[in-house]
Amino acid sequence: MSDSTTNIPQVVASAGAAETVNALMDAASPAMLFARNAVTSTGLTWGYLGGRYLSLPIANGTLTLGASTTSYIVADALTGVVTASTGTTNWDDTTGYLRLYKVVTGSATVTSYEDHRAASGGSGGGGGGGGNGEWAVVTIDSGGEIDLTAGGNSPRVQLSDDVTNIVFPALPASGEFAEYLVLFVQDGTGGWTVTGWGSVTFEGGVSPTIDTTPGSVTAVGLVVYSDGLILGKA
Repeated sequence: MSDSTTNIPQVVASAGAAETVNALMDAASPAMLFARNAVTSTGLTWGYLGGRYLSLPIANGTLTLGASTTSYIVADALTGVVTASTGTTNWDDTTGYLRLYKVVTGSATVTSYEDHRAASGGSGGGGGGGGNGEWAVVTIDSGGEIDLTAGGNSPRVQLSDDVTNIVFPALPASGEFAEYLVLFVQDGTGGWTVTGWGSVTFEGGVSPTIDTTPGSVTAVGLVVYSDGLILGKA
């Protein structure tokens, strides 16, 4: 926010203006996440800016839009992956996706667009919201191990290698249980697998199948009991 007396550095001609502008743009970069990138937007190509979403790195990217239609551009609420569709299924799913832009195209160019990012709780500015529990990104160490004790109630595992060993959260107090939702997110390469479930008892006796598609998310629920029993369900 900037009042009539501003705390934001002002651009002054012949006083390092370019450096000041670049510094301000850097400071404001979180609000530019998923914004239209004018440099890479041309014809039916829609460019967007990346950044960091829920601690996940998002690269600058482009989408190819259809001609003479309306496209709905969204970002996956879990992974931040940006897609476009002429249908409104994902656009209307405001739980699973963030609305970004509604774009109208002619035969060869974009003719108009609407920016809907301000209404998206995870991109652009501010969306509030509350919720119970905590979550954190969990990374894979050089030995293929992940430590879920540092991930809160909903650890988000960024898959950039195969997982071969899992450290589970500490046991709760006697007579109690704790629930966790673990999200396994494939990176842009995909193909990573998860083993090392140890003594977890899964429904049907079968360990979960982790989707290996680049950018995909697989959710695995765990219930940890004070006596050491761990139940799992994918």
